[in-house]
Amino acid sequence: MNRLGLVMGVALLLGGIGERSAAMAANPDHVTRLVETRTCPDCDLRGAELTGAYLRHANLRGANLAGARLNGADLRDAYLGRANLEGADLRNADLTRANLTNANLNLARLHHAIVTEQTVLAGKWRLVHQLVSADRAIATLTPTDFIAANLLPLNVSAAPAASVPPTPPPSTVPPRGATPGLGDGTFAPLPLTDAPTAPAPTPTTPSTLLAGVDLSNANLDGVDFSGLDLTQTNLAGASLEGTSFQAAILSEANLAAADFFLADLRSAIVTNADAQGGSLRAADLRSADFTSTNLIEADLGLAYVGATNLSQTQLRLANLQSANLTAANLTEADLTRANLFLADLQGADLTGARLGDTRLVGANLTGSTLSLSDLRGSELEAAISEGTTLQGVDLSGADLPSINLSGSALQDINLSNANLSGANLRGVDLTGANLRGARLDGVDLRGANLTGVDLTGANLRGTDLSDAILTRANLSGVDLTDGSLERASLEGIRFSAGTNLCRTVMPDGAIHSCPE
Repeated sequence: MNRLGLVMGVALLLGGIGERSAAMAANPDHVTRLVETRTCPDCDLRGAELTGAYLRHANLRGANLAGARLNGADLRDAYLGRANLEGADLRNADLTRANLTNANLNLARLHHAIVTEQTVLAGKWRLVHQLVSADRAIATLTPTDFIAANLLPLNVSAAPAASVPPTPPPSTVPPRGATPGLGDGTFAPLPLTDAPTAPAPTPTTPSTLLAGVDLSNANLDGVDFSGLDLTQTNLAGASLEGTSFQAAILSEANLAAADFFLADLRSAIVTNADAQGGSLRAADLRSADFTSTNLIEADLGLAYVGATNLSQTQLRLANLQSANLTAANLTEADLTRANLFLADLQGADLTGARLGDTRLVGANLTGSTLSLSDLRGSELEAAISEGTTLQGVDLSGADLPSINLSGSALQDINLSNANLSGANLRGVDLTGANLRGARLDGVDLRGANLTGVDLTGANLRGTDLSDAILTRANLSGVDLTDGSLERASLEGIRFSAGTNLCRTVMPDGAIHSCPE
């Protein structure tokens, strides 16, 4: 990144932080009241600095604690019913017997918070807490681990009981030391361990436990989901920064607006998923399968997408700036109006892809295949495209000055009225191409195959066609002033009265005269 880009990036980042800080400013009087009295219902405590605060038995009913910093805070027996804790930092906080009934915990960080059976907390957030507090990959957890966390009933088939005495009703007596109304819940006694049971069926394993589960808007940063089956799991709006999904299955998952910044999705299966508006910025997607996934308006800037299968993927308006897409499969992908500025597409397969109005400025298309792709209106200035396959592509009217397509396969391409001034087309195969009215002045076409090409009315001033094959080419009305046809094959070529060969070097080395 150049110095200007770095400065602008830092300025934008700092500006964004400043705006968020202003928007998250707590009412200082409310903060003082909370610290002094531990009673502050409906208070405005957005973004409040409460790290390690002693808030035991605090009454925070309906308080707005969005973005508050509560890392390590003592919230034992606190009442947080209907509190807004969106994006709050609750890492290492003690929530023993705290009551979070109907609290908003979207994107809250619950990593290693103390949550006990007496903590009143919705099952979804208990699950999130267990996942973010696990000390190892989720796939390595045993059913016992999930039973201990009261998570097993979510999706695991329990063994049918035989001759088991009925379970007594739950006790409503809070445990010793609990404060009524501030965290006391219901507690079911454990079943008798010596009761006979029928043989248990094979339970759902931890690797499939989370399939179809609702984890939307959860903060799951850093969790290791490697190898898990997350088919149809709802992760919409979730924060998944630095999370590992290596070899995981996310088919048909809801990933809309999810944040996968720096996530590891190598070899993951993400087919038919919805990731519209999500961020995969700087994520590692190597060898992943995203076939038919919705990535409309997604951010894949700086992502590593090498050898990834993106066939039939919806990438309209997506940001792929500076992404590494080497050897990626983008066949029939919709990249309409996508941003591929400075993207590396070496060896990528874009056969049948829709690239209308796509920004490809500075993209590296060396060795890529764009057969039958729609590139109308695309920005291809300074694209590096040696060895590219562009058979049958429609680039009529395209503005491609100085483009490098040397050694490329351009059979049947439509470049009518296109601007290729100063381009490098050395050795290209343009058999059957349409170059009517094209601007080709100063172009290097040495050794190119232009068999059957229609160059009617094209501008070829100063163009070098040495050793080119122009068999049956139509040069009616072409301006070849100061050009070169030295050693070129002109069998069956068509000229017209309007063809200008002034000072053109002919196949035998002679210089054609200019009309008086």
